[in-house]
Amino acid sequence: MGYESRLYVVNKWKNIPSSNENYIYAEILAMLNMSKCGIHRQDFRTTDCAIYADDGNTLITEDCYGDTLGELTIPEAIKLIEKHQEMCPAHRRWKPCLDLLMSFDETDWDQLVVLHYGY
Repeated sequence: MGYESRLYVVNKWKNIPSSNENYIYAEILAMLNMSKCGIHRQDFRTTDCAIYADDGNTLITEDCYGDTLGELTIPEAIKLIEKHQEMCPAHRRWKPCLDLLMSFDETDWDQLVVLHYGY
């Protein structure tokens, strides 16, 4: 087993605080398990938002390794994925990830970001 990455595409709602006042609520729009792909938390900035687990009650502010969630804009995430795709073109999860990220029209949302979660 190695370091695996999960990417969440979220909409940050600046006007809605989470149950923890230190974070902004972010609605999960999509989640991608990228497996062991070479992407790591240090590729992302620390975020100011939090997401809720599937149970709807557990606030997630850090990953399984105790690292805070990381954040990139959609264009930054696309650039990062394309860079890693060049280094490891055989990884079959790149194309679905890029297709998903490129399908979002950012003008339809408050503030779209991609969060990194290590598991």
